[in-house]
Amino acid sequence: MDFVGFVSYLRQFNADVLVFGALAWGVTLLLKKTLLKNAGAKLLTLLPFALGAVLYAAYGLALQLAGCAEGDGVFSEAITCGALATALQAILIRFTGADADMSVQAACVKSLLAGYVTLSAKEAEALAAAVASDETQAKALLTGYVGDAAETYYLLLSQMLKTFEGEQ
Repeated sequence: MDFVGFVSYLRQFNADVLVFGALAWGVTLLLKKTLLKNAGAKLLTLLPFALGAVLYAAYGLALQLAGCAEGDGVFSEAITCGALATALQAILIRFTGADADMSVQAACVKSLLAGYVTLSAKEAEALAAAVASDETQAKALLTGYVGDAAETYYLLLSQMLKTFEGEQ
């Protein structure tokens, strides 16, 4: 994915999802460098996803309480916002050259599982392909990497990788 592909990827999101996804990503970077310097890798891996989802859910709730919007779709948009924050983190790592030899989808997989296991480019590509095409195989691979958390990680990965449909 080059810069034009990255901009095309971002165009699929609503402005509010983009703003809160970028905000969650930025806050995550700030927290990693300050308050969470010594935090565990698992926490730092899930932080952008969780922070994006929580920030968007709070925004959706505030809009509902103000009578500006209905609650339809807030949960889905919150999950998408968290997925975007995690994807931004992985894309930044890839653009800086650390994972330049793999697809953006595989870089996202590698980034999300970094707290559990260090995946090679080949393993990350295989897992990304399995998540996209074969739920049983993907869950089996995830069980080998993250144990009992495989179901949760499958849901996170499948939601995150859906945002890349059509991208290479």
